[in-house]
Amino acid sequence: MSLTLETYALISEIAEVKRVIGWSAVTELFRSKGYWIFIVHGDGIHAPSRLFATVEEERAFVASALSHMSESARSRSVDALSYASGA
Repeated sequence: MSLTLETYALISEIAEVKRVIGWSAVTELFRSKGYWIFIVHGDGIHAPSRLFATVEEERAFVASALSHMSESARSRSVDALSYASGA
């Protein structure tokens, strides 16, 4: 599994399945039981915390994702905003 944050899209790849998701489709990012979950039109894209070698790496990933999301999506992503800021 891999997740790539591009300026134009969130790219999710699992085995032979690749999804390219425009940032405007992402409506929220939150943490639940060891996963970061991107909500995309009611569907969830999961990013396990175990993908990150350090807390700093994970925090940078969350901050980068938030920087691409719309203002309304960021406002719904309270947990992610708090985590990215180190609070």
